[in-house]
Amino acid sequence: MAETYQYSLRFAIDPFNWNEERAKKLIKFCQEARIDNVVFFINPEELNQGHLTIEQVRTHWLPTVAKVSKQLAEMDITTSLNPWTTLMHSDRGQKVSPELGFGTMVDYRGQHAESIACPADPRWVEYIADIYGEYAKLQPKELWLEDDFRHYNHTPIKLACFCERHMKIYSEKLGRKVTRTEFVKKLLQPGKPTLERKIYLSVARVEMKKVARLIQKTVARISPTTRLGLMSSFPEWHAVEGRDWDGLFDSLSGTHLRVSRPHLPAYNEVSPLQYSRDFERYSRVTTELVGKNSDVYLELESYMYSPFVKSRMFTKLQLESTQMLGATGILLNLFDMMGERNR
Repeated sequence: MAETYQYSLRFAIDPFNWNEERAKKLIKFCQEARIDNVVFFINPEELNQGHLTIEQVRTHWLPTVAKVSKQLAEMDITTSLNPWTTLMHSDRGQKVSPELGFGTMVDYRGQHAESIACPADPRWVEYIADIYGEYAKLQPKELWLEDDFRHYNHTPIKLACFCERHMKIYSEKLGRKVTRTEFVKKLLQPGKPTLERKIYLSVARVEMKKVARLIQKTVARISPTTRLGLMSSFPEWHAVEGRDWDGLFDSLSGTHLRVSRPHLPAYNEVSPLQYSRDFERYSRVTTELVGKNSDVYLELESYMYSPFVKSRMFTKLQLESTQMLGATGILLNLFDMMGERNR
């Protein structure tokens, strides 16, 4: 267990529906709950407007967060930022703005995403570094990358990316032109890893580390004390793309310790037996993969659509379970994604 334990409130803020009364309620809650750090959830879930432009961030989101952050700082409560999207979790009816103009993912079946960015598109790579640089101007304690920073499982597509740009990359590495159908057939062929599978995994690893390094350099130039953290999903999802855990976290960390956010396994209240099994399967495995030289902030999340989520006793169980992983702290999702407290 770490010598100090940071209680972070992960709070969805709506710049279009924010006022002094809401700010007072947030501050009062933080005082009463002895919160150390507020992680402002940017452009989240139902509030999501797709990939934000720099102008949207400058005009709406950051000024709102900056104002309340100043009030929190007067009580020695730090601020962190958690943009909800990097590549984008799922389409949800959104499309990439023509102003941004980057390409989207194509999965192994040839299905095109509407808003999920292709990680090899240089326009997206430049965009994501620039927008994280914009967030860094607020000098947050931590700046989080969400768990959509992956190739696998972005609804409605699955394994990606097999767009024209990626197929050209795969063809060059094979030394011959190959179609998506031919490449995927070899990639998914049972038995020993094929050359196609090795190429796919190698490309996936390299391009994500490349993006992580660029984000880190951009943020460090603007706010050297800000630490970049990464939320992780199910370990088997990341295994599908052959994630290089050490390489990815080293790329994000720079001169700082690694900062990791595995999720605790229960969104709803489940039996202690089920909880313990999922805790071993997800939370413990992810923590081990990140390594000992890291700060680990487990995420305690409540299912967002119901006020009847978990008993206090079950929440206490979750909090105490983090001690078994030597956690540095916890992110508490005690509010739904629209900013109203679960009761």
